[in-house]
Amino acid sequence: LFYFYQCAQLFMVCLLFLLCYRLATRLGLDPALAAAITAALMLVNTPLHRTLKLNLVNLWVLNSVLGAMLLAGARPLAAGLLAAFAGHLKLYPFVLAAPWLLARRWAALCALVAGAALLLLLSTAGGRDWSIWAHWLAFFRAFPVGTRVRDNSLHSLSWNLLLPLKRLLDLPDPSYASVVGLLTTLLSLTVLAWFIWRVARRQRAVSAFSAGCSSQPFACRMSGRPSPFTSPTPRPCAKTPPAA
Repeated sequence: LFYFYQCAQLFMVCLLFLLCYRLATRLGLDPALAAAITAALMLVNTPLHRTLKLNLVNLWVLNSVLGAMLLAGARPLAAGLLAAFAGHLKLYPFVLAAPWLLARRWAALCALVAGAALLLLLSTAGGRDWSIWAHWLAFFRAFPVGTRVRDNSLHSLSWNLLLPLKRLLDLPDPSYASVVGLLTTLLSLTVLAWFIWRVARRQRAVSAFSAGCSSQPFACRMSGRPSPFTSPTPRPCAKTPPAA
C-alpha cells in the first residue's frame, strides 16, 4: 500500500505541473513562459519537498483545488466534486464556494454540497458512527499554534517578526503572546479586506466587459473574446456529396 501511495505521489507531481501550466496559460501567459515559471516554482519549493519527504496529502488537496478552478466553467459538476474531495482532506478548499456563489455557478455549488454530504455519510457509516468527527472537533478546538518559520502561518510570521522587540523590551511570554495575537488578528483582517477588494474589482471589470459586449458584440468577436450575450459563430456544415 505504501509503495502505491509513493507512486501516486509522483503522479500527483506530474499532474501538478500540468494543472499549473494550464492555469498560467489561461491567465494569458505565453506557453513557453508559463512552462518555465511552473518548472521554477516546482524546483524551488520547500513545501513541495517536505510534502514528498513526509508523505503528506497536500498534493492531493492542491491538485483537486486547481482542477476545480479549471473545470468550474466547462464541467461544474466535476469541479464541485473535486472541491468536496479536497475539503474532506483539509477545510480551506471549501472557500471556493464564495467565488462560485458570487459568480452564480449553481451547478458547481450543488455538486460541492452533494459531494461533501456523500463523503460525510461514508465516513460515519451512514450516520451511525460519529466518533471520528468527535475526535476531529476536539482537536480543532485545541489546535496547536506553531511558532516556526516553516509553519507558513500568519501567527508564526508575527511571532518571528516581533522576536527582536521581545528581546529588546524583555517582554514576558504572556505579554508577548498577547502582542503576537493582536498582530495576527490585524494581518488576518488585512488579508480578508484585500480578498474582498479583489473580488469586488473583478466583478466590476466583468460587469463593464459584459456591458460593452452587449452593445458591441461584433467588436468582442473580432477581439477574440466571446460575448456572453451572443452564441458562438456556428461552423459551416460539410457539403453533402451530390447524388450519383
